[in-house]
Amino acid sequence: MSALTILQRAAGRLGITPPTAVFASTDPQVVQLRALMNQEGLELAGKADWTILQTQWTFNTAAAEVQPNALPPDFDHIINATMWDRTTDRPVYGPLNPAEWQREKAGPTFTSVYYAYRIRGTDMLLTPTPGAGD
Repeated sequence: MSALTILQRAAGRLGITPPTAVFASTDPQVVQLRALMNQEGLELAGKADWTILQTQWTFNTAAAEVQPNALPPDFDHIINATMWDRTTDRPVYGPLNPAEWQREKAGPTFTSVYYAYRIRGTDMLLTPTPGAGD
């Protein structure tokens, strides 16, 4: 179903003139309908892990806590239990919440064979700090 069809159906239910164009229109009603449609689309996208919206992303680790280029430009979230270290064939646990991250950082120092991650803003953080190139 096209955006035009969606807005035409909505206009019919609202008792307003159905639009003939969606994205080229400057009609205030069409602009408002388009904004509402976009808002609803974003809300629906966040309600489930829709398979059509899923993509696979790989990156090479840097020898640092903050991993540059670890998140794709269109990143929204990581589906739980789907992140793996393909070098060692081990799961990467997370996302850690702020309290869990601080516990990791403040706790006794030991080297785990498993990584854990946290998303902070637009950065992915890994603990323990990985070597380069995994």
